[in-house]
Amino acid sequence: MNGAMTMPMLGWILLFPFLGSLMLALLHLSFPTNSKMDRLYALIGVAGPILSAILGFMVLGDVMEAQSGSTFRYTLFEWIGIGDFKIGVTLAADALGSVMLFIVTFVGSLIHI
Repeated sequence: MNGAMTMPMLGWILLFPFLGSLMLALLHLSFPTNSKMDRLYALIGVAGPILSAILGFMVLGDVMEAQSGSTFRYTLFEWIGIGDFKIGVTLAADALGSVMLFIVTFVGSLIHI
């Protein structure tokens, strides 16, 4: 993969667990006492962290293939902009950060399993 694909993946790593928890909350509000939904709840609850761990591994591979000392940055949005002074909400992945990203998401997936 290339660095251009890595940048949006950083955002998805954050979104998968959030979307899973949102789906679980909405499903539970719709079907509060339905025990037939338990397997679906478990599948959704485990899918978000596992998908994040897979993307974390892919980001780790991309960063390790890149030049030494390179950092991938992905700006989600501009938070403050006053003239030339701009502060953005930015996700970054360097060698150490991507290793930690993979370890944390992988351990989180194991906890959910």
